[in-house]
Amino acid sequence: MTAPQPLSFWLRTLDTQLQNEFAQAAADAGIDPGQWQVLTRLRTGAVADDVLVDGLAPFVPPDDTVENVVQQAMKDGLVEHQANEYRLTDQGLDRAAQVEEQTLGGLDDRAFAGVSPEEREQLLVTLERVATNLGWQPA
Repeated sequence: MTAPQPLSFWLRTLDTQLQNEFAQAAADAGIDPGQWQVLTRLRTGAVADDVLVDGLAPFVPPDDTVENVVQQAMKDGLVEHQANEYRLTDQGLDRAAQVEEQTLGGLDDRAFAGVSPEEREQLLVTLERVATNLGWQPA
């Protein structure tokens, strides 16, 4: 085992590993990282023009723009624009589901290999408590 690290180190490390898993699954499905961010953001429903642009700005590679990424997703038939909102097309919903299924299918098994069901449950309960202590509230 490595030297003890603070909570923030492990959370960033896990986030990076999870993002890498999704990025690889998206690439395997022919979706670039910017488009994956668009699909992820629109997966829960339509988003107003300005909200989508502002929300995606931190996730778009420095050599690209949100507008280009969204336009490419539209050109690929994954996103449509109606009444000042962007939404996923049926094809976009299918592709997002495909990536999630491909990634999530074995992710939990790999992530929790060697971890007992009791340890897993305790970890998740503890993380929820930490998030709540820091101001998170369930939706």
